[in-house]
Amino acid sequence: MIPPRLRAGLVIGAVVIASGIAGAAIDRAFLVRRPPRSDGRREGPPPEYEQRRRTQMLDNLTRELSLTPTQRAGLDSAQRAKFATLRHRRGSGEHRGGGRRGSRGDSARQ
Repeated sequence: MIPPRLRAGLVIGAVVIASGIAGAAIDRAFLVRRPPRSDGRREGPPPEYEQRRRTQMLDNLTRELSLTPTQRAGLDSAQRAKFATLRHRRGSGEHRGGGRRGSRGDSARQ
């Protein structure tokens, strides 16, 4: 006969192993994995989603900043190139600044 503590340990161990296997199976079965793009990154959202998101963002900015139709048109077209550049920099890890504040010379100043 198996002692009660050993039996409880075996049951808990079996539950842990079964949970891990079930989690892996659910991950593989239900989570959609997008194929990588040619540059190695995963494929982005569909163009319709991007268009709807951009329109919503413009609507919010127009309302919150009380933009005129001319200002909105300028924001929609003239600022798009600048935004794309900033977005590219952010995605590539290139950014301004020299790291965290206080990372150089703080100990010498004290």
